[in-house]
Amino acid sequence: SKIIFLYNKNIMKDKTRFRAYRLLNNYKQQEIADYLNVPLTTYANYEQDKTETDYATLKKLAALYKITINQLLGEDDENLIIISKEQYISLLNASNQLNEILNNIKPSTHSIRIKGNKNKIKIK
Repeated sequence: SKIIFLYNKNIMKDKTRFRAYRLLNNYKQQEIADYLNVPLTTYANYEQDKTETDYATLKKLAALYKITINQLLGEDDENLIIISKEQYISLLNASNQLNEILNNIKPSTHSIRIKGNKNKIKIK
């Protein structure tokens, strides 16, 4: 199953995740309001859960953020991992380094030990 990486756990507390996904994608409220072709106050009410959103709007937002409508509405997802953008890049780099190392060693003569949290990989 697919794992989704998001960052900044504190912004994921809202009932709906309109604000969270907007911030995760570095949009301003006005930009989303313009994208949806609604007044800023209407979009702000969506984020604050003061106004119910229609299906067409949910569909547009989900498409913009490349997520499902259920995720946008705050469905808990056991495959949702919340990390910072920097942590994601670091994880990706470490994964690439590890794959490179594994492709270049003989399984019976080496062991790998990952030590620390600064992407340092030592081979013994």
